[in-house]
Amino acid sequence: MPLTDTAIRSAKPESKAYKLRDTGNLYLTVTSSGGKLWRMDYRHEGKRKTLSFGSYPKTTLADARMRRDEAKKLLANGQDPGEVKKAQKAAKLNPVEAVNTFQQVATDWRERWQTHVTPATNKEVWANLERNVFPHLGALPIADVTTKLVIDCLRRIEESGQGATLRKAKAAVSLIFKYAIQDGRGVTQNPVLNFDRYTFRKFKVHNFPTLLDPLAIGKLLRGIDAYHGTLPGVDAALRLAPILFQRIGELRTMRWADLDLEDPDGAEWNYTVGKTGTSHNVPLPRQAVAILREIHPWTGSGEYCFPSFRAGRPISNAAINTALEAMGYSTKEEITGHGFRAMAYTHIRERLKFPKEIVDFQLAHRHGEDKYDGAYARMTFREERQEMMQAWADYLDKLKKGANVIPMRA
Repeated sequence: MPLTDTAIRSAKPESKAYKLRDTGNLYLTVTSSGGKLWRMDYRHEGKRKTLSFGSYPKTTLADARMRRDEAKKLLANGQDPGEVKKAQKAAKLNPVEAVNTFQQVATDWRERWQTHVTPATNKEVWANLERNVFPHLGALPIADVTTKLVIDCLRRIEESGQGATLRKAKAAVSLIFKYAIQDGRGVTQNPVLNFDRYTFRKFKVHNFPTLLDPLAIGKLLRGIDAYHGTLPGVDAALRLAPILFQRIGELRTMRWADLDLEDPDGAEWNYTVGKTGTSHNVPLPRQAVAILREIHPWTGSGEYCFPSFRAGRPISNAAINTALEAMGYSTKEEITGHGFRAMAYTHIRERLKFPKEIVDFQLAHRHGEDKYDGAYARMTFREERQEMMQAWADYLDKLKKGANVIPMRA
């Protein structure tokens, strides 16, 4: 049913944003703060996109319908109305403004920034900007991007309930402005620094589920030993995950070239921590060495210890969780691959009584960098960590055999 001015004027804000639909994919979003924003959804070259036509009442119902009809004419001619709109804005800028649009400055910032992060982080952050920030700020001269414009842009993410996406988008926008100030791009202040702690609502942090009861852990470990999937690499990675408790994204990309298995008492795995970009050393207990030697005849001729069916690639990031689900475990409520980290931390601290700084260092937590003179020293706590990793692997063996272990409080 087509919208009317009366229906639009009488629309009241609710706890969450909602839509009032007109015809031809045109709709009005009523935000929780009372804003009324014109939008139009469309598809171009198989991709779903959204056009913004301003806010009501500055943009009237008749104006919004006229812009909708203009966009449909462009689509009928094979043109992307969103790209046409950006080009029209850029054409109105003077030469200085044209090279200092928010999106152009962000592109220049990315050239420097991406050398300090992993490809996965680079891809994730840039996709976030393309999806949530550039459609609203990208074509504007960065000097014209005010605190209110940034807040209005990020408020759309907040209203969608994506707390982590909001946090990462805000951090990226702040870094872009810092770069613009340092590079002399006509900016004198970072609008994100004007936010206070109450600018956006606090989102609940959802921890990865894990198992803490020793009896439940023993049952899980016995199930892992009995599990046989379609790839020997997945089976081996699943058996190693609770023993080594490193991030699954790093475990799945383990390379044979990064392993030293010759010395049974000094075997180790060296890799670069994705979150910090620093080198990290994992002492390998005897149980881990045995698993790796067992899998070597199957995968040792390739680069990765746990290759996928696709040549030259490791198993997917979801492989461990998929295997756990195949075993009958809920990865939403019981245990995930990442949950092995919390499992190890809790038991090593409370049952095996190893110091917090040793466990933190082995987990490759970022705050360890600041605490230990600014960088991970490759051999820091090496002997203590080797002792701890062997004690942890032995402890897991006891749980797996059903040893008489006093249950822990959750």
